[in-house]
Amino acid sequence: MNSLRDGGLNIEVFPLAMRQSIEAVTFPFDDFSKAIGDGKRRIRSVKNGKKFEVQFSKDDHRKISFRVSPLSMPLDRIDLISDNDSVRLAPNITTFGDIPDPLFYQDPSHYARLGVGEIAIIAKANATMALLVKILDISSTDIFIQWEVRELL
Repeated sequence: MNSLRDGGLNIEVFPLAMRQSIEAVTFPFDDFSKAIGDGKRRIRSVKNGKKFEVQFSKDDHRKISFRVSPLSMPLDRIDLISDNDSVRLAPNITTFGDIPDPLFYQDPSHYARLGVGEIAIIAKANATMALLVKILDISSTDIFIQWEVRELL
């Protein structure tokens, strides 16, 4: 919005009641920083990072939380941050289906630095679920992600 305004365009936003109505349909869980099961989402790019939480399924309340933080310009990478020793990078893997065992990847850390198309795996020690997160796109205002939840045996 600021870029458009700086460019001389007049910007108007929907009234609050209309925004709430639109968001209720668009984000059925009432919080666009939370999701249930597999999905895709646009996350606002804010300097100190944006927290996101994924619940395994509607009936299974296990959750994994993480934060995405943009790096300085040019904006071509982000940091995906979670608990200590819970984040693994899946180098040279571009599809979730190519990851048969999320815990195969070594050297867990508290973050992974990712570019578009790259995948990180989040799984705490002794966890029973993992979250695979792929960066679909990065812009100056948004980070687009896709994720898949996995049962760990």
